[in-house]
Amino acid sequence: MTPLLIRPLREWVFFLALFSSIILMPLEAIKHLHAYPMEVVAAVLHLAAALGIAYLFTALVHGIGRAWVKRLLYVLPVWCVLLRTFLHFALKSELTPKVVMLVMETNRSEAAGFFSTFALSQGAFKSYALTLLFVVLVVTGERNRIRWGRWLQNRLNDKALSGILLTGLAALIYTSCALPALFRCRTTAEAEWWNIRYEGYSKDELSIMTYSLFVPHLMKHEIEEGIASNERASKQRARCLLQGETDSLTLVVVIGESYIKRHAQLYGYPLPTTPHMVAEQKGGQLLAFDRYISPYNFTTEAVKALLSCNDVSKRQNWSASPLFPVVFKQAGYTVEMWDNQFNPASSVFTEYTLSGFIYHPRIRPLAYHLVESSRGTLDGDLVWRGLRHATAHPQRLRLLLFHLNGQHFDAKDKYPDTPTFNVFAAKDVPQGGPWMTRAKRQQVAEYDNATRYNDDVMGIIFDALRNKNAAVVYLSDHGEEIYDWRDQFGRATTPEDLPEYLHSMNDIPLVVWGSAAFIRSHPHLWHDLQRATARPGMSDALCHLLFRIAHIDTPYYIAQKDISSNSWKPTLRLVYNKWDYDRHTKE
Repeated sequence: MTPLLIRPLREWVFFLALFSSIILMPLEAIKHLHAYPMEVVAAVLHLAAALGIAYLFTALVHGIGRAWVKRLLYVLPVWCVLLRTFLHFALKSELTPKVVMLVMETNRSEAAGFFSTFALSQGAFKSYALTLLFVVLVVTGERNRIRWGRWLQNRLNDKALSGILLTGLAALIYTSCALPALFRCRTTAEAEWWNIRYEGYSKDELSIMTYSLFVPHLMKHEIEEGIASNERASKQRARCLLQGETDSLTLVVVIGESYIKRHAQLYGYPLPTTPHMVAEQKGGQLLAFDRYISPYNFTTEAVKALLSCNDVSKRQNWSASPLFPVVFKQAGYTVEMWDNQFNPASSVFTEYTLSGFIYHPRIRPLAYHLVESSRGTLDGDLVWRGLRHATAHPQRLRLLLFHLNGQHFDAKDKYPDTPTFNVFAAKDVPQGGPWMTRAKRQQVAEYDNATRYNDDVMGIIFDALRNKNAAVVYLSDHGEEIYDWRDQFGRATTPEDLPEYLHSMNDIPLVVWGSAAFIRSHPHLWHDLQRATARPGMSDALCHLLFRIAHIDTPYYIAQKDISSNSWKPTLRLVYNKWDYDRHTKE
């Protein structure tokens, strides 16, 4: 069997060319593994599966034995090198469903503009040079294939080589087992779930390419449905009941990132990570809700559920309902979004599962008067810009949205490297479990410093609005873990139905702050909010609370879903579209 197995490797130049084109960006891969060492196994599977793919095509070339077939199939590695390097150097991207979607939707005039902008760019010429170098190496190899092949044959062990090839084929079969589940997906949320559920063995080129080609048809349906939902909302009745010229309101909604609730001093953490919020709470101007959760632990679906009016417990997709900013805008509010996770200047392609939807060209003008993206700054800088703009352009009714970087990995990059914010060190962190080393305690300390900086950003907002009629709502998109109950950090593992996991990943802070003028002018609402802090809630119902705070009369408001309403009723809290959170976390 061994000679038969390695016989196709007589076409060793084609084999190496295809294999190297598949694993084209080794430096990028090494950088990625350095940041996420737990994905080493997935990377090894990626390499092994790439060997399997290259071997199958090489066996095809050898089996047919026609020169023209080999020349034709050489288009695959050459095209792969050109595509991957062009995406990397010219577009600062990689192969994703968004790339495929844009290619499918590009018309002739747009193609001409694309060519003039990117095809003649410095990054594009790097791509062309690397592709030309690749072709030269392949031609040189083919001209010396037999002579160099004999030299290699004398130095390679047949049994070892056969073992490597069998391992590659086994890895390819293993990774391919995830594909049937992908084809059963009916929404991008399910596809995103697939990407997480099969993360350990869906990173090979076959899976990535299949994913990128399959998901666009899901995207197309959801985009069309989302556009229709938001266009309907923009034509439906919505009015603000604050009618007097002196009846002004500024409502600020702050969406945090990767906030581990148990690391908040506000919720009982022993280190002073939220001094501003604690001070506001003691002063009677801040309410902390104890039992609020997110339905997902990945940003794309969490934020879409948070911004839309859908009901996750009824398995409603985000695109079936409008974004709540559309309703605010229709009711007469000036709606402004300041997003520190959306930076179109850094890449031609936005993240297909979030920005490509909430900032879609046909949805964006319906939802926002202004969208400002990151300039590579920390959250405090973005918030200062937003607040200064609001001061310079006063409006009677304003909805101000901030989407922060928060405590997203790597936390030490999310706060200024100054003595003011390097408050905690490894020595300050409680010992925790037996897996805690000094390096891990330092990592926790950096997360706590990022949490404290997040609190400082909130303090900036409170101070800026203190003398206005204003309310602030803060919540995070999802949680995270950092060695809190096991030797694990981040969100790299598949969602589990363990109480500790759900508390870490899905428990989130919900905070409502009111200025003195707001509390004075809305005593009944504030009283209802005080009574509601112990109620269980989920972020997909946020819009109903916001509609009440903003005094918006709209058919999208459901009092039973409004956590502050006297008509509120507890409902199923479904996480990851499959688990009853309360049943799985019941003590």
